[in-house]
Amino acid sequence: MAISRRTESGPLTRSCIGGWIAAERRVSASAERTGPSLSSAGPPATACPPGVRPSAGGSAMPDRTAIDRLVVLHGTDPSRWSRALHPVAGPLFPTDLRVRHVNLSEHDPVKAHGITHSLRIEAVSGDGPCTLFLKAPDEALYAETLPADRAREVFWRPSGYDNIPGHARAIAASPDDQGLLRTDLRPGAPLILVEEGLQGTRYADRMTGLRADTPEAGIRRDSAALAAHLAAIHAVAPPGDQRALYARFLRDGLVIPSLRLIDGAQRFGPAATSRRAAVEHALIAWRITLDTGPHRLTRIHLDYHPWNLFLAGNQIRVIGARLPGYGDPADDLACLLVNHAIFGAIGPPDVRWAHDLARRSLVSHYIRLTGDDRIAERLAPFFLKRLLVFLSPHHYPDIDAGHGAWIWTLAMSLMTPGTPLPPELFP
Repeated sequence: MAISRRTESGPLTRSCIGGWIAAERRVSASAERTGPSLSSAGPPATACPPGVRPSAGGSAMPDRTAIDRLVVLHGTDPSRWSRALHPVAGPLFPTDLRVRHVNLSEHDPVKAHGITHSLRIEAVSGDGPCTLFLKAPDEALYAETLPADRAREVFWRPSGYDNIPGHARAIAASPDDQGLLRTDLRPGAPLILVEEGLQGTRYADRMTGLRADTPEAGIRRDSAALAAHLAAIHAVAPPGDQRALYARFLRDGLVIPSLRLIDGAQRFGPAATSRRAAVEHALIAWRITLDTGPHRLTRIHLDYHPWNLFLAGNQIRVIGARLPGYGDPADDLACLLVNHAIFGAIGPPDVRWAHDLARRSLVSHYIRLTGDDRIAERLAPFFLKRLLVFLSPHHYPDIDAGHGAWIWTLAMSLMTPGTPLPPELFP
């Protein structure tokens, strides 16, 4: 069975955006899964993708963000976009940036930049072709659309990204009245993130491209590179009160993201109350159990899944690090292992060995590099959080009833602290 990961928002069609731009300019001229999951119903059919709302007259209008304002002002004119980006391009690219193409009709088709509103810009600099992404954080699925929600993300990401080895660089900006991006951010100004696009092979493509005849050496090489990158991330502990920081991680990195996934799934149908109760009670139990772990606090990525990882020669480049940027290394390892476990189980039977080899090799290399031979004791709640992603009809609408039931059975096996990990997940 072929499954795919849905981005945070679907494509903004040319008719949707074109109609909205025309309507906006007229106003300006006169004075804008089907199988078992935490919910019991599949996603409702919609005329336009998430992040696009119908206007009073029935046409589609994207919710207003800083990106929307820039689109209204600049359309697809490369010269206007080049001028708009000039004040902020310097920190990301060494020479003058010239925009070649702005695609308003197609959202980034994979989970590279899955924020609700993002815009991909193809450009050229003195170093050759390059890609930029403009992002206006707007997690509408979880109703996190307040200006304060966007501000927290935009202000954290440039420094948070810089703290992770190999992470794509970003800069916070705001458009002025002429649509020029500026970095001297003013109180109340619409915020935007300018982020460099990465070159290389996405690890998700490598993972989903595994075949029965894939050479073992290549699988082991990728696993070793990923383990070395994780070890480098986890080699640094954040300064401050370790107990307080670890408690915040358990709250903001484990419990709240899990509750967000449950709440997001409810958007697609009435919640299965017994499942909600089981997960939420398990989160409380695990939070108390894990509270003994402040000594394990390190820098972490917090969303280390295959769609955020790029293989570039001997280097690993990443996108998508999440707040607060520190926590238990088990979160990052679980994120990567669970994807191989699920794709191995749901994919062709003759490829399962390759996913199993990738998991075993990753764990072996990671423990050898870090000496963290107790990490298996901490993985279960983070596996549970990641399985909720696969049970979400928003993220994985193609998972059928049989596989959904199997994933839920795996999730239930992780809810009691002290229970051995299922072999499907570890090693």
